[in-house]
Amino acid sequence: MTMPWDFPVVRPCRHDAYPWHDVFWGIRWHGHRAVARSPAHAGGPTASAVASILMFLTHLLVTAVALGVASYILPGVHITSWVALIVAALVLGFVNTIVRPVLVFVTFPITILTLGLFYLVVNGIAFGLAAAVVPGFDIDSFGWAILGALVTGIGSWFVGALVKQ
Repeated sequence: MTMPWDFPVVRPCRHDAYPWHDVFWGIRWHGHRAVARSPAHAGGPTASAVASILMFLTHLLVTAVALGVASYILPGVHITSWVALIVAALVLGFVNTIVRPVLVFVTFPITILTLGLFYLVVNGIAFGLAAAVVPGFDIDSFGWAILGALVTGIGSWFVGALVKQ
């Protein structure tokens, strides 16, 4: 009696016709036989994913260093602990990514009228919003928020330039 597993495996289509087939099943073809893909192709992180994670962590560290420098230099910006510093850097990155572009768009006419100086106010608003959300990250006044945003921006630029070299 012939069992179903005794029959030879026949591919119903050519490999080139359906390239998604190999990606979906995690196999590669050598002639007529299927071979399991290497561990790098078996669902592990790709090089671009690892590079993205490293870039995110580097950006977080650079922002945290710049925020720490702003807290050290400016008497109106206070950070109570290392944990508050890291959380503040995360929240500041989130605010700069999500909220600040909306503020820039909404305040674009006034920014044009002030020849770009209102952009400092927008950065101060984003900095103050991050300080309002994070416990342990305090700002004495809105003026200190504008100066803190300015020092953090310059510090991030400077440290980022050092890291890239």
